[in-house]
Amino acid sequence: MELYDDFHKAMGKPEEQVLPDEAFLKSELGQADESLLELWKTDGWARYSKGLFWTVDPRKFADIAKQWPIVPADAIFFARNAFADLYFLSEGNSRCLNSQWGRVLDLGPDPAIFLTSGLLPRNRGDILSDKLFKAVHKRLGTLEADECYGLFPALPLGGNEEDPEAYKRVKLQAYLSILAQAHG
Repeated sequence: MELYDDFHKAMGKPEEQVLPDEAFLKSELGQADESLLELWKTDGWARYSKGLFWTVDPRKFADIAKQWPIVPADAIFFARNAFADLYFLSEGNSRCLNSQWGRVLDLGPDPAIFLTSGLLPRNRGDILSDKLFKAVHKRLGTLEADECYGLFPALPLGGNEEDPEAYKRVKLQAYLSILAQAHG
């Protein structure tokens, strides 16, 4: 697990782990990226830093590409943050669906680089909204695996993403569907 030592130093140990079954690990989806496979084998799908960041089961997000036309059909989702931004592989690159802004950002070719360097404390403010997370988490508590902190009103409807009071605990999948429609 040496590859992810920096990731664990930055994000802490995995919490609420769900280890994938052998069938997933041997599937085409599980074999999509060697470095992700290594992380999935040891950490599975888990919460880190009280819910600031999560690794996710890609199968649970397979329909997202259909709801978001800006997400390529070949997207393999591997992570998310507390604010419903999704991280995925597509066409040999790591990318981020910034769900509030309705944009896809390129993170580079290797998810291991993003997961080790991109999530270091000096980079987390921009990538994960670390400071905002601390304020919202203090007010709303730790998220469950199927939840996120949703902005109300959502950004495309006039919301203020910098106001910690504007967030509520909501179901992640439903919130992503609402945002996809709002950006439609």
